Amino acid sequence: MKSLERMDWDDLLYFIEAARAGSMSGAAKKLGVSTATMGRRLDQLEEAIGVRLFHRSASGLIATPQAELLLDHARSVRERVDDFLRAADASAPNDFDGEVTITLFETLATHFITPRLAEFRERYPDIRLTMRSEPRLVKLSSRAADIAIRVARFREPRVIAQKIATLRFGLYAHPDYLEKYGAPKEPLRDLSGHALIAYDERFDTIPEVAWLHVRARTSDLVLRFSSASAISSAVHAGAGIGILPRVVASPALVPLYVGDELPTRDVWMAMHEDLREIKRVRAVFDFLREILREQLRDT
Repeated sequence: MKSLERMDWDDLLYFIEAARAGSMSGAAKKLGVSTATMGRRLDQLEEAIGVRLFHRSASGLIATPQAELLLDHARSVRERVDDFLRAADASAPNDFDGEVTITLFETLATHFITPRLAEFRERYPDIRLTMRSEPRLVKLSSRAADIAIRVARFREPRVIAQKIATLRFGLYAHPDYLEKYGAPKEPLRDLSGHALIAYDERFDTIPEVAWLHVRARTSDLVLRFSSASAISSAVHAGAGIGILPRVVASPALVPLYVGDELPTRDVWMAMHEDLREIKRVRAVFDFLREILREQLRDT
Protein backbone atom coordinates (compact mmCIF):
# COMPACT_ATOMS: atom_id res chain seq x y z
CA MET A 1 0.00 0.00 0.00
CA LYS A 2 1.26 3.46 -0.85
CA SER A 3 2.10 5.76 2.02
CA LEU A 4 -0.29 8.69 2.47
CA GLU A 5 2.57 10.62 4.08
CA ARG A 6 4.13 11.12 0.64
CA MET A 7 0.98 12.58 -0.89
CA ASP A 8 -0.12 16.20 -1.13
CA TRP A 9 -3.93 16.07 -1.25
CA ASP A 10 -4.08 19.28 -3.26
CA ASP A 11 -2.45 17.36 -6.12
CA LEU A 12 -5.80 15.64 -6.68
CA LEU A 13 -7.21 18.95 -7.90
CA TYR A 14 -4.41 19.18 -10.49
CA PHE A 15 -5.20 15.64 -11.62
CA ILE A 16 -8.94 16.38 -11.95
CA GLU A 17 -8.40 19.61 -13.88
CA ALA A 18 -5.81 18.03 -16.17
CA ALA A 19 -8.25 15.25 -17.04
CA ARG A 20 -11.03 17.78 -17.69
CA ALA A 21 -8.93 20.15 -19.81
CA GLY A 22 -7.01 17.52 -21.75
CA SER A 23 -3.95 19.77 -21.85
CA MET A 24 -1.33 21.06 -19.47
CA SER A 25 -1.82 24.67 -20.52
CA GLY A 26 -5.62 24.53 -20.23
CA ALA A 27 -5.51 23.06 -16.75
CA ALA A 28 -2.81 25.48 -15.66
CA LYS A 29 -4.85 28.44 -16.87
CA LYS A 30 -7.94 27.24 -14.99
CA LEU A 31 -5.95 26.87 -11.75
CA GLY A 32 -4.00 30.09 -12.21
CA VAL A 33 -0.57 28.46 -12.22
CA SER A 34 2.24 28.03 -14.73
CA THR A 35 2.49 24.96 -16.95
CA ALA A 36 5.74 24.14 -15.16
CA THR A 37 3.93 24.07 -11.83
CA MET A 38 1.16 21.98 -13.37
CA GLY A 39 3.67 19.44 -14.65
CA ARG A 40 5.50 19.34 -11.33
CA ARG A 41 2.31 18.71 -9.37
CA LEU A 42 1.29 15.86 -11.69
CA ASP A 43 4.79 14.37 -11.46
CA GLN A 44 4.55 14.63 -7.69
CA LEU A 45 1.21 12.81 -7.58
CA GLU A 46 2.34 10.07 -9.96
CA GLU A 47 5.43 9.47 -7.84
CA ALA A 48 3.44 9.39 -4.61
CA ILE A 49 0.90 6.82 -5.85
CA GLY A 50 3.24 4.90 -8.13
CA VAL A 51 0.89 5.15 -11.13
CA ARG A 52 1.30 6.92 -14.45
CA LEU A 53 -1.76 9.08 -15.03
CA PHE A 54 -1.16 10.74 -18.41
CA HIS A 55 0.67 10.27 -21.67
CA ARG A 56 2.00 13.72 -22.44
CA SER A 57 2.66 15.10 -25.91
CA ALA A 58 2.72 18.40 -27.77
CA SER A 59 -0.94 17.86 -28.69
CA GLY A 60 -2.10 17.47 -25.10
CA LEU A 61 -2.68 14.96 -22.32
CA ILE A 62 -4.13 11.48 -22.78
CA ALA A 63 -5.37 9.82 -19.61
CA THR A 64 -4.04 6.30 -19.02
CA PRO A 65 -6.44 3.43 -18.24
CA GLN A 66 -5.27 3.68 -14.63
CA ALA A 67 -6.19 7.36 -14.56
CA GLU A 68 -9.68 6.59 -15.87
CA LEU A 69 -10.15 4.15 -13.00
CA LEU A 70 -8.91 6.61 -10.40
CA LEU A 71 -10.63 9.76 -11.60
CA ASP A 72 -14.01 9.18 -9.94
CA HIS A 73 -12.25 8.32 -6.69
CA ALA A 74 -10.24 11.54 -6.92
CA ARG A 75 -13.41 13.58 -7.42
CA SER A 76 -15.06 11.85 -4.47
CA VAL A 77 -12.07 12.55 -2.21
CA ARG A 78 -12.01 16.22 -3.29
CA GLU A 79 -15.71 16.54 -2.46
CA ARG A 80 -15.08 15.12 1.02
CA VAL A 81 -12.16 17.50 1.53
CA ASP A 82 -14.37 20.40 0.43
CA ASP A 83 -17.06 19.27 2.88
CA PHE A 84 -14.45 19.21 5.64
CA LEU A 85 -13.20 22.70 4.79
CA ARG A 86 -16.73 24.12 4.70
CA ALA A 87 -17.41 22.58 8.11
CA ALA A 88 -14.16 24.08 9.39
CA ASP A 89 -15.26 27.47 8.06
CA ALA A 90 -18.58 27.14 9.83
CA SER A 91 -16.94 26.24 13.15
CA ALA A 92 -14.35 29.04 12.99
CA PRO A 93 -14.87 32.40 14.75
CA ASN A 94 -17.88 33.75 12.91
CA ASP A 95 -17.38 37.37 11.94
CA PHE A 96 -17.42 39.72 8.96
CA ASP A 97 -13.73 39.28 8.13
CA GLY A 98 -12.42 37.22 5.25
CA GLU A 99 -12.81 36.38 1.56
CA VAL A 100 -15.96 35.64 -0.41
CA THR A 101 -15.89 34.47 -4.04
CA ILE A 102 -18.81 35.03 -6.38
CA THR A 103 -19.33 33.52 -9.81
CA LEU A 104 -21.81 35.39 -12.00
CA PHE A 105 -22.55 36.54 -15.51
CA GLU A 106 -20.84 39.65 -16.74
CA THR A 107 -23.90 41.84 -17.33
CA LEU A 108 -24.84 41.80 -13.66
CA ALA A 109 -21.31 42.50 -12.51
CA THR A 110 -20.76 45.40 -14.91
CA HIS A 111 -24.10 47.16 -14.81
CA PHE A 112 -25.55 46.49 -11.38
CA ILE A 113 -23.05 45.25 -8.82
CA THR A 114 -19.80 47.15 -9.33
CA PRO A 115 -21.53 50.56 -9.16
CA ARG A 116 -22.69 49.64 -5.64
CA LEU A 117 -19.46 48.20 -4.28
CA ALA A 118 -18.39 51.42 -2.54
CA GLU A 119 -21.57 51.10 -0.48
CA PHE A 120 -20.69 47.48 0.31
CA ARG A 121 -17.18 48.46 1.37
CA GLU A 122 -18.59 51.01 3.78
CA ARG A 123 -20.81 48.39 5.37
CA TYR A 124 -18.23 45.59 5.48
CA PRO A 125 -14.68 46.97 5.20
CA ASP A 126 -13.06 43.68 6.24
CA ILE A 127 -14.76 41.45 3.67
CA ARG A 128 -12.67 40.89 0.52
CA LEU A 129 -14.61 40.06 -2.66
CA THR A 130 -13.54 38.15 -5.75
CA MET A 131 -15.94 38.14 -8.71
CA ARG A 132 -15.51 35.71 -11.57
CA SER A 133 -17.40 35.73 -14.85
CA GLU A 134 -17.01 32.24 -16.33
CA PRO A 135 -18.61 30.64 -19.39
CA ARG A 136 -19.10 27.30 -17.65
CA LEU A 137 -21.24 26.69 -14.59
CA VAL A 138 -19.15 26.41 -11.45
CA LYS A 139 -20.30 23.80 -8.93
CA LEU A 140 -20.73 25.27 -5.46
CA SER A 141 -19.78 21.91 -3.97
CA SER A 142 -16.28 22.31 -5.45
CA ARG A 143 -15.52 25.41 -3.31
CA ALA A 144 -14.59 27.27 -6.51
CA ALA A 145 -17.14 29.88 -5.40
CA ASP A 146 -19.10 30.70 -2.27
CA ILE A 147 -22.03 32.31 -4.10
CA ALA A 148 -23.25 31.78 -7.65
CA ILE A 149 -25.64 33.88 -9.73
CA ARG A 150 -27.07 32.30 -12.88
CA VAL A 151 -29.82 32.69 -15.44
CA ALA A 152 -30.82 29.08 -14.86
CA ARG A 153 -32.34 27.16 -11.97
CA PHE A 154 -29.82 25.39 -9.73
CA ARG A 155 -29.93 21.60 -9.92
CA GLU A 156 -27.15 20.87 -7.44
CA PRO A 157 -27.94 19.13 -4.15
CA ARG A 158 -27.45 20.93 -0.85
CA VAL A 159 -27.66 24.50 -2.12
CA ILE A 160 -29.86 27.32 -0.91
CA ALA A 161 -31.21 29.00 -4.04
CA GLN A 162 -33.49 31.99 -4.46
CA LYS A 163 -35.03 33.52 -7.54
CA ILE A 164 -33.95 37.18 -7.70
CA ALA A 165 -35.76 38.57 -10.73
CA THR A 166 -36.87 37.90 -14.28
CA LEU A 167 -34.89 39.51 -17.10
CA ARG A 168 -36.99 40.70 -20.01
CA PHE A 169 -35.47 41.39 -23.40
CA GLY A 170 -35.94 43.75 -26.28
CA LEU A 171 -34.84 43.85 -29.92
CA TYR A 172 -32.80 47.02 -30.46
CA ALA A 173 -30.89 48.99 -33.07
CA HIS A 174 -29.08 52.30 -33.09
CA PRO A 175 -30.52 55.18 -35.18
CA ASP A 176 -27.32 55.19 -37.29
CA TYR A 177 -27.97 51.57 -38.34
CA LEU A 178 -31.63 52.25 -39.10
CA GLU A 179 -30.75 55.34 -41.17
CA LYS A 180 -28.45 53.26 -43.41
CA TYR A 181 -30.38 50.00 -43.66
CA GLY A 182 -33.92 50.69 -42.48
CA ALA A 183 -35.93 48.77 -39.92
CA PRO A 184 -37.24 45.21 -40.35
CA LYS A 185 -40.81 45.34 -41.62
CA GLU A 186 -41.89 42.41 -39.47
CA PRO A 187 -39.30 41.98 -36.68
CA LEU A 188 -41.35 39.26 -34.98
CA ARG A 189 -41.43 37.10 -38.12
CA ASP A 190 -38.49 37.89 -40.38
CA LEU A 191 -35.08 39.45 -39.68
CA SER A 192 -33.31 38.01 -42.71
CA GLY A 193 -31.21 40.46 -44.66
CA HIS A 194 -30.31 42.47 -41.56
CA ALA A 195 -27.00 42.42 -39.69
CA LEU A 196 -27.62 40.59 -36.42
CA ILE A 197 -25.43 40.54 -33.33
CA ALA A 198 -25.53 37.66 -30.86
CA TYR A 199 -23.55 35.29 -28.66
CA ASP A 200 -21.15 32.91 -30.35
CA GLU A 201 -22.01 29.38 -31.46
CA ARG A 202 -21.52 27.87 -28.01
CA PHE A 203 -24.68 29.64 -26.90
CA ASP A 204 -26.97 28.86 -29.85
CA THR A 205 -29.40 26.98 -27.60
CA ILE A 206 -30.05 29.77 -25.12
CA PRO A 207 -33.54 31.26 -25.59
CA GLU A 208 -32.68 34.68 -27.01
CA VAL A 209 -30.21 33.32 -29.58
CA ALA A 210 -32.57 30.49 -30.57
CA TRP A 211 -35.27 33.14 -31.09
CA LEU A 212 -33.02 34.93 -33.58
CA HIS A 213 -32.21 31.71 -35.44
CA VAL A 214 -35.89 31.05 -36.11
CA ARG A 215 -36.27 34.48 -37.73
CA ALA A 216 -33.04 34.82 -39.67
CA ARG A 217 -30.45 32.95 -41.66
CA THR A 218 -27.19 31.90 -40.05
CA SER A 219 -25.39 34.18 -42.50
CA ASP A 220 -27.27 37.15 -41.00
CA LEU A 221 -25.48 36.65 -37.68
CA VAL A 222 -22.56 38.79 -38.74
CA LEU A 223 -21.10 39.58 -35.30
CA ARG A 224 -20.88 37.01 -32.52
CA PHE A 225 -19.35 37.49 -29.08
CA SER A 226 -18.87 35.56 -25.86
CA SER A 227 -19.60 38.70 -23.84
CA ALA A 228 -22.94 40.44 -23.27
CA SER A 229 -21.09 43.74 -22.87
CA ALA A 230 -19.50 43.32 -26.30
CA ILE A 231 -22.92 42.64 -27.86
CA SER A 232 -24.32 45.75 -26.19
CA SER A 233 -21.38 47.89 -27.33
CA ALA A 234 -21.72 46.67 -30.93
CA VAL A 235 -25.46 47.44 -31.01
CA HIS A 236 -24.85 50.88 -29.48
CA ALA A 237 -22.16 51.49 -32.14
CA GLY A 238 -24.67 50.94 -34.93
CA ALA A 239 -23.12 47.68 -36.15
CA GLY A 240 -26.39 45.77 -36.27
CA ILE A 241 -29.54 44.61 -34.50
CA GLY A 242 -29.38 42.68 -31.25
CA ILE A 243 -31.43 41.32 -28.37
CA LEU A 244 -30.51 42.96 -25.06
CA PRO A 245 -31.90 42.87 -21.55
CA ARG A 246 -34.15 45.90 -21.30
CA VAL A 247 -32.29 47.10 -18.22
CA VAL A 248 -29.02 47.60 -20.14
CA ALA A 249 -30.43 49.15 -23.33
CA SER A 250 -29.82 52.90 -23.20
CA PRO A 251 -32.28 55.57 -24.44
CA ALA A 252 -29.91 56.03 -27.40
CA LEU A 253 -31.27 52.81 -28.92
CA VAL A 254 -34.49 52.35 -30.85
CA PRO A 255 -36.65 49.46 -29.54
CA LEU A 256 -37.81 47.43 -32.54
CA TYR A 257 -39.78 45.09 -30.29
CA VAL A 258 -40.05 44.84 -26.50
CA GLY A 259 -43.18 42.73 -26.12
CA ASP A 260 -43.96 39.41 -24.51
CA GLU A 261 -43.05 37.25 -27.52
CA LEU A 262 -39.37 37.60 -26.67
CA PRO A 263 -37.95 35.01 -24.26
CA THR A 264 -37.32 35.83 -20.61
CA ARG A 265 -34.58 34.57 -18.25
CA ASP A 266 -34.94 34.06 -14.51
CA VAL A 267 -32.02 35.20 -12.36
CA TRP A 268 -31.15 32.82 -9.52
CA MET A 269 -28.64 33.15 -6.69
CA ALA A 270 -27.39 30.35 -4.46
CA MET A 271 -24.90 29.35 -1.81
CA HIS A 272 -23.96 25.94 -0.43
CA GLU A 273 -26.04 25.11 2.64
CA ASP A 274 -22.89 24.63 4.74
CA LEU A 275 -22.10 28.34 4.33
CA ARG A 276 -25.41 29.84 5.45
CA GLU A 277 -24.23 30.45 9.03
CA ILE A 278 -20.95 32.10 8.00
CA LYS A 279 -21.58 35.78 8.57
CA ARG A 280 -19.38 37.16 5.79
CA VAL A 281 -21.00 34.89 3.16
CA ARG A 282 -24.48 35.64 4.44
CA ALA A 283 -23.73 39.37 4.39
CA VAL A 284 -22.62 39.26 0.75
CA PHE A 285 -25.58 37.08 -0.23
CA ASP A 286 -28.08 39.42 1.43
CA PHE A 287 -26.43 42.54 -0.03
CA LEU A 288 -26.46 41.16 -3.58
CA ARG A 289 -30.06 40.02 -3.26
CA GLU A 290 -31.07 43.46 -1.97
CA ILE A 291 -29.44 45.50 -4.73
CA LEU A 292 -30.33 43.14 -7.57
CA ARG A 293 -33.99 42.91 -6.61
CA GLU A 294 -34.09 46.67 -6.29
CA GLN A 295 -32.49 47.30 -9.69
CA LEU A 296 -34.01 44.43 -11.65
CA ARG A 297 -37.56 44.96 -10.42
CA ASP A 298 -40.02 45.58 -13.25
CA THR A 299 -37.46 44.76 -15.95
